[in-house]
Amino acid sequence: MAQWDREKILRAAIELEDALGGGGSGGMADLENRAHLTAGQIGDWDAGRNLAKTTDMARQGLAHAYADLIDEYRSVVEALRRTASNYGDAESDTLTAARGVDKSERPRREESRFAE
Repeated sequence: MAQWDREKILRAAIELEDALGGGGSGGMADLENRAHLTAGQIGDWDAGRNLAKTTDMARQGLAHAYADLIDEYRSVVEALRRTASNYGDAESDTLTAARGVDKSERPRREESRFAE
């Protein structure tokens, strides 16, 4: 058995992708909706309006960082998929090459320049 199992790598990519999901609770839209506070919600007075501006800047920064995290997470999933594919291609190429070896053409041990 290979040191790295192609199916396990692919399964890890699928599980990570499933965990990412398509939104819902904890998704980007959820973050935008829940973290958007207005001056009306905080208090429509000077300090409330200033606090609303501050929380909005924080929300934007958090949303940006979250979007970056999701992009990197997707990159990891894609890298796992490519790795699994590369292992599959390498295993296939190895089997094809091994089947193509003509055993009658192999030098006998005493004829080999690498013989001890």
